Amino acid sequence: MRPFLKALGSLPRTVPALALTVVAGLGEGFGLALFLPLMERLTGGDSGIARSVPVVGPWLEALGLVSSPLVMIAMVLVAVSGSFALAWARDITILRAKFAFIAQRRTALLDALLHARWSHMARQSSGDTVNLLLTECHRAGNALASQISLLGTLFQILVYLALGVLMSWQLLLLSTALLILVAVVVRPLMRRTGLLGEASTTANQEYSHRLVDLLRGLRLIRVTAAEAMISARMASLADRVSHVFAEGEITTATAYFITQLLPVVVFAGLLAVATGGLGVDLPILLGMLLILSRLAPRLAQLQQQYQSCLINLAALVPLERLLTETLAAREDTGAGQREEFHRLVEGISFRAVTYRYEPEGAAVLDKIDLAIGRNQMVGIVGRSGAGKSTIIDLLAGLRSPTHGEILVDGRPLASLDMLSWRWRLGYVTQDLMLFNDTLRNNLLLGRNYPQQDIEDAIAAADLTEVISTLPDGLDTITGEGGIRLSGGQRQRVALARALLGKPDVLLLDEATSALDNESERTVLKAIEGLRDKLAVVIVAHRLSTVRKADVIYLLDRGVVAETGTYESLAAKGGQFSQLIGAADRGERGAP
Repeated sequence: MRPFLKALGSLPRTVPALALTVVAGLGEGFGLALFLPLMERLTGGDSGIARSVPVVGPWLEALGLVSSPLVMIAMVLVAVSGSFALAWARDITILRAKFAFIAQRRTALLDALLHARWSHMARQSSGDTVNLLLTECHRAGNALASQISLLGTLFQILVYLALGVLMSWQLLLLSTALLILVAVVVRPLMRRTGLLGEASTTANQEYSHRLVDLLRGLRLIRVTAAEAMISARMASLADRVSHVFAEGEITTATAYFITQLLPVVVFAGLLAVATGGLGVDLPILLGMLLILSRLAPRLAQLQQQYQSCLINLAALVPLERLLTETLAAREDTGAGQREEFHRLVEGISFRAVTYRYEPEGAAVLDKIDLAIGRNQMVGIVGRSGAGKSTIIDLLAGLRSPTHGEILVDGRPLASLDMLSWRWRLGYVTQDLMLFNDTLRNNLLLGRNYPQQDIEDAIAAADLTEVISTLPDGLDTITGEGGIRLSGGQRQRVALARALLGKPDVLLLDEATSALDNESERTVLKAIEGLRDKLAVVIVAHRLSTVRKADVIYLLDRGVVAETGTYESLAAKGGQFSQLIGAADRGERGAP
């Protein structure tokens, strides 16, 4: 019950929907109440509407609106039809509110993720996030819509019970027994529904998580002939999801069957008792039976709505938790508050920079000092785990030093508007991100650049000839992950994208490690043509990539072990020359 009450009001337009519910319920109740004096008139009785409908009866008699059965029939028709129209408007309002909630939550969660600190984002599971955005948002919307519908149904039931009090309190006691009996019988089913709702959320999360991993590793699965094993594993997970949801639907159907059956049994018993022992007048009995005929399906509807709310409400918990945590982890970029960065004049320097992923964890970087001059090519090499990519993350402002500082033209990077700084960065990684979209849109990423800037970036990345061979030029669809392009072509697309906007600093994180030698030479040629136009920072897996760098920093266990040019480090006979030898021999662990 606590989660139910806590979620109340989360759906947009809750108040208008409840207001329509109240008015519709009162309208239907008024229409049904008029049946009693109408039947009295039709059967020859005349106890007066003031007694039959004590709340509004005197007003109707004073206004002369009950002078004939035809007038009363018209009033019943207007009241009941109006209540149905209001109920329809309420249902439309709830539906619109549900889908508005789904869209709002998806937008809010995605926006929060896009603006969260990188340390928070790095801990999120892509599969869980996709499941929350696609499935759990929809389930949460269904839960909240069912909640409002449930409250409306409950109000209508209360109206029916109030009419029962006006007609016959004895019959009302029997009706109340019906409610208690239904509640006692279906209570265990309700409890089971709540547990199945939580199980549904867990099963969906696991299936989505595994599915995203599968799609990412599809090439590996095919090459290693692991299709049968993976398919069997996913089938098992799919069966689990299917079983949990089927059990939830079966439980709902069982409760619905019981809720429909019991009113029929009590209905028949009530008719027998009323005619045999209570001596109830026929108009009152008919009116009471009319109310019970409306009450029985409402009870079944109430049960369905409550179970739907319970089984789907579990989705709201992880959804709201991730949204709350992600909003709390929002990155402070300093937009509009810190100094804007416009152009790199001198260069960048690391001053005793230390970085730890966890406050008490081992240092990934330990008191690093390095300099990156304007219009200079800097190489960063070292064995796996030396901290190379962490330097790129620090330069991009995705992470902040635990100790020490990074200076940009003598100013602390932390004192700059981070968005304006990132606008002046170009970034290329080993894991290229190309969308199943046109080549043009893959270059622009939703931003606007003059056509001349696009052409300049394409030329600088040595991509002009490639585009001329494509069937639709820049409007060619690249396919999922850029599958219609070769590895070298995809790398040059990524380079052209990084060069759009004429950045001051180009960050290359293992940008050529997955390329063959010829493709690497083509990309390196394009990069070398940029060295006099911007600062280039190359994190290299292949030492050949940094052969022409102005300065190379060799990292070892988070510290700068050696510094110099390729030739000076190779002649020194230290770790760098050992890495060259290991690379020549193809030894495992070489950079």
